[in-house]
Amino acid sequence: MKTPFSLREVTLDDAELILKWRTSEKVTKFMNSDVANDIDEQEQWISDCYNKKTYYHWIILYNKLPVGLINIQDYSEQNRTLSWGFYIGENNIDGLGAFIPPFFYNWVFNKLGIKEIKIEVFFSNTRVIKMHQLHGYKFTPSFDRVIHKDSEDISLVSMSLTSSDWNHNRYKNFLMKFPVNNWSKAPSLIQTR
Repeated sequence: MKTPFSLREVTLDDAELILKWRTSEKVTKFMNSDVANDIDEQEQWISDCYNKKTYYHWIILYNKLPVGLINIQDYSEQNRTLSWGFYIGENNIDGLGAFIPPFFYNWVFNKLGIKEIKIEVFFSNTRVIKMHQLHGYKFTPSFDRVIHKDSEDISLVSMSLTSSDWNHNRYKNFLMKFPVNNWSKAPSLIQTR
């Protein structure tokens, strides 16, 4: 499938752009935590990510222009589980974000060998919850929780998607490269599949 989307690994040169996105109201309002508007901290965070075994991230490109970020978190090679997140930081292309997940699912299930993806979504983010349900996610209410952010209690809805619940056949053409050249702790599974 020809797609206008592609990915590249995050570099230190992306620090200012990621910080701009991450501190914008449209992105931060659906994040579990806020970040300081500090470029030095952002650069250090990017540098540290190359050596994390459980986390990695990419810049989402649309027609070769950077528009957002996608990441894996809480990766467990032993349990074959992870969580993930993404956001579109640029304005006027939000609706295109719905095309990103199928590429990600095909990569983590088929190349990384993941058996289950676990996520948390703000209870108020009904658009994203519905999108996840369309992709086969099921609610896991025993893992729902409440966080405190900006002097407010926020309910997080827990959901999970298993490889067997993902519609591999329907989305089989949603293929994209997820480069890991700079991920020093990249799982060996990536190289062998």
